[in-house]
Amino acid sequence: MKFIEHRRHSVYATTSRHLNQRGIDLARKLGKNIGPFDLVITSTVPRAFETAIAMGFEVNETIKEISSISSAVNQEIPWDAGFRQFAEVFQYNGATTLWARKLAGVLTKITKRIPQNGYALVISHGGIVEGSTIGCFPNFNYSSWDRSVSYCEGVRLTIKDEKIVSIEFLGIK
Repeated sequence: MKFIEHRRHSVYATTSRHLNQRGIDLARKLGKNIGPFDLVITSTVPRAFETAIAMGFEVNETIKEISSISSAVNQEIPWDAGFRQFAEVFQYNGATTLWARKLAGVLTKITKRIPQNGYALVISHGGIVEGSTIGCFPNFNYSSWDRSVSYCEGVRLTIKDEKIVSIEFLGIK
């Protein structure tokens, strides 16, 4: 088995792209209770890799594809719509579907780099966590997953024989 924790970045200052003190404190607190990770990947946006560093983890790579949502997807669904609505829009086979499948491909490539029984941490953004999750696991019943991920929340994907076999919501304790 292999595992990916895909989390949203921590709290950031609205006047910049960087974490604020509250965000640093939240990431530090969470970092004490998760890991270790064999691989840490973030988006290219500063608040994503700053979250990983504040958690106490070295960033191995940044990936542009998990850094933003296209305007075509934003026209179909707001980034903070939540898992259930992303799953519904995914069924329309539009821009959101193509984008979610592309994100799933990014995560699938990451799974090949994780050692057996290993863990990867991926830090990106709200909407991207939901879209990639739906892309990876489109037939899951998301009816009770109404909200979007908040700061530092995310999902854990369990991979067996190069296939994602389960997902789990990761809240903040």
